[in-house]
Amino acid sequence: LSRGGSGVGRTEDGRVIFVPLTAPGDRVRARIVELEKHFAQGELQEIVTASPVRVTPRCPVFGRCGGCQWQHLPYDLQWKTKVSGVRHALKRVLLEPPHLPAEFEELSAEQIWEYRNRIQLRGEGAVMGFFERGSRRLVPVDRCDIARPEINAVWEKTRKIGAEKRRSWKAEVEVLPSGEIQTSWNAPHAAQGFRQVHDGQNQKLQNWVSKRIAPGSWVLDLFGGSGNLSFGSAPRAARVDC
Repeated sequence: LSRGGSGVGRTEDGRVIFVPLTAPGDRVRARIVELEKHFAQGELQEIVTASPVRVTPRCPVFGRCGGCQWQHLPYDLQWKTKVSGVRHALKRVLLEPPHLPAEFEELSAEQIWEYRNRIQLRGEGAVMGFFERGSRRLVPVDRCDIARPEINAVWEKTRKIGAEKRRSWKAEVEVLPSGEIQTSWNAPHAAQGFRQVHDGQNQKLQNWVSKRIAPGSWVLDLFGGSGNLSFGSAPRAARVDC
């Protein structure tokens, strides 16, 4: 697997082919959609022989909807792939031991469904869902399995409001830390402010960073955004520049 989730194969001449929605051990037919000198992008046409590592996707429109790439893989394999991708990215910019610890502390997720606190819904009249992978065609859905239950609870309410709009529409639905639902209609992405989409994992990140801030130190939060890490560090630090 590549770190983006695509299966990786090679042709007889050594060219690497990336095929989304495939798994290690799959035997597939794929159509080449992009051809470069050393690699190619493929599009899955048929699974001839399924890999034993495959799992059944929970979402009925997985593979068509452009939102998820990993549901056909068990979470532990997803996690190992992402960790490997991080290590590879650091190595490419020459960040290796002794500059980094030999052992990484890995903070994988306990909650892998119904965690996402913000989604972007698209609609045409009363038809609501997500864009198809690589296109602007609408895939109608009645819920999202990775969205928080609070978002799914207002699904029909959102659809009814959208049905009253004359043109194609976008609704960004978010669960605020207070539990309140906030919906932005036809607004730019994260118009109400950016926030990490998995609150549980974000809390782990905040705790990990905060504990490693020495009391009385000067903290530089580079590319700090809205201060997601700075606010938690501020009580321990003498000064924080975000």
